[in-house]
Amino acid sequence: MTVCARPNAASPRPWWFAALGAALWLSGCGDTVNSSLFDKLAAGPPVPMAARATASAPKASDMVGRWVLTMPGTGSCAMSFMSGPTEGAVAPEGGCPGRFLTSRRWHVEAAGVVIRDQNGARLAQLRMAEPGRLEGQTQDGEQVLLAR
Repeated sequence: MTVCARPNAASPRPWWFAALGAALWLSGCGDTVNSSLFDKLAAGPPVPMAARATASAPKASDMVGRWVLTMPGTGSCAMSFMSGPTEGAVAPEGGCPGRFLTSRRWHVEAAGVVIRDQNGARLAQLRMAEPGRLEGQTQDGEQVLLAR
């Protein structure tokens, strides 16, 4: 017959430390592992552009490719920016917030990237906050975020 020894209160319990460490590790990583891109982008309004010392106008080559446009509190959609020397075409996917479904052109100016609709009307102006992230405003003053 096997007799199991009962540890006294003073003996260390390595399994307890391992369980506590695993629980702490999982609780710290759970948000980053399970969050979607939209949740990360829409978690709150971006920092206003005036507060970002690094905001700048991107190069046209930085714009080419697929981006996610988000307006906090209203939704998001994917947009493809096609190449050009200082401007190009925009192909929005369905469900874009505001008037961004009518986006057709983009243009790089000294003040940033301007997105225009099919009639050439300005929809938004954005500046590069960091690589892969542009922040700006619509003509109505609503915040807009473009991120890869």
